[in-house]
Amino acid sequence: MTIHVGFLLGRASGPTSIMADILEAVRAQGAEATLHLMPGDLSIPTELFGADVVALRGLSLAALEAAFALERAGVRCCNTASSTMAARDKRAAHGALSSAGLPVPQTFFAESWQEAAERAGGRAAVVKAVDGSRGSGVFMTAVHGAQGRPSFPPPYLVQERIDHDGFDRKLYVVGDGVAGILRRWPPTSLREKLGIRFDPALHLRTLALAAAQALGLEVCGVDVVEGASGPAIVDINAFPGFKGVPRAGASIADHLLWVAQREAQPCAS
Repeated sequence: MTIHVGFLLGRASGPTSIMADILEAVRAQGAEATLHLMPGDLSIPTELFGADVVALRGLSLAALEAAFALERAGVRCCNTASSTMAARDKRAAHGALSSAGLPVPQTFFAESWQEAAERAGGRAAVVKAVDGSRGSGVFMTAVHGAQGRPSFPPPYLVQERIDHDGFDRKLYVVGDGVAGILRRWPPTSLREKLGIRFDPALHLRTLALAAAQALGLEVCGVDVVEGASGPAIVDINAFPGFKGVPRAGASIADHLLWVAQREAQPCAS
C-alpha cells in the first residue's frame, strides 16, 4: 500500500521554501505527497482525511481550530494541531516552557503599550505579539514612555533583553535530531539569514529537545541566546523554514514517513 503524506499550508510556498525539498524527498521514497492550501472558508480538503499523516504548517489559529477535524477523524497530524497552537500562542508557549523548568527570560504580558512601558521601567526589552511565528511581530526597544511603540496591536509579551554575543542559536529539531545555526537577529541579508552552521553542544541539544517535548512538538525551531547566566530560550516555532540546515528537507521527509508507517501498522493484539 502506498503511503500518503498530506501537507496543509496557511500560505503558498515561495521559491526558497523548504517545501519543495520535502515533497521531492517524500516522493523519492515511493510515497504519495499532496499539498493543499487552507481554503478561505477553513474547510479541510476531503483528500486529507485519507492521508496517513498530515503536516501542518503556517496555519492561523482559526485554521488550526479547523484542523482538529482531521485528528477527530483519526488522522495523525505532525505537528499536532494543539502543539502548533501552543507554539503560535506565545503566552501558552512561555507557560509550558516555564512549567517544565526550562530557562526563559524574565517575561510579563501587557494589555496596552502604556502598561508595557510602565512595567519595563525603561529597561531594554524585546516586545512580541502574543500570536506570532517565525519572527513576525517582534520589536526590540528600550521600552520607555509611549515612544517607539510597535506596529502590531496588544496584548504584548515583553521579555528582558539578555546581553549576549549578538547571535541567536537556532536549534532545529526533527524527531530526536537537533541541528544548529548561528544567526544574527534581525538578519540584514540573505547570507545572514542563512547563518553559520554549528554542531550544538550536548547542553543545547538537551535543551532543544526538552523545549520541544514541553510543547509536544516533533518538528520545530528553538531560539536560544547565551547570556552571562547561561542559555535562555527566547522563542519556539512549529515547523519553521530550516534555512541553512543541510538536508533538512530529507530529514523532515524521513520523519513524516516514519510517522506514517507507524500509523499504518495494525495494532498488536
